[in-house]
Amino acid sequence: MLRESALHRSLDDVPGERRHRDRVPFPGEATLIWIHDPMTVLRLAVVDASNGGFRLRTRLPVPTGTTGILLRLLPAGTPLNAPVTVAWLRPVPEGDFEMGLRRLR
Repeated sequence: MLRESALHRSLDDVPGERRHRDRVPFPGEATLIWIHDPMTVLRLAVVDASNGGFRLRTRLPVPTGTTGILLRLLPAGTPLNAPVTVAWLRPVPEGDFEMGLRRLR
């Protein structure tokens, strides 16, 4: 399992925000696999969540449209097994990236 740093978990809202769902800060992590690499389980910091998806922090850029399965929310270990796709990606000042994962069902 690869574990990414959870040092920085949130940013101020950016101008031009287009989401229309309430977002809830989420002090935890999620495990995720990408469809193109199902043998590698990633552990990523969750910034916030909504009914439609999650905002996660990653060290590496992930192309928009990449699909995967969000396996569990940590530390509780709540199973999700939710298919997701990368809806957007943006760099953050610390040198990492934030990505929006949209649930597919």
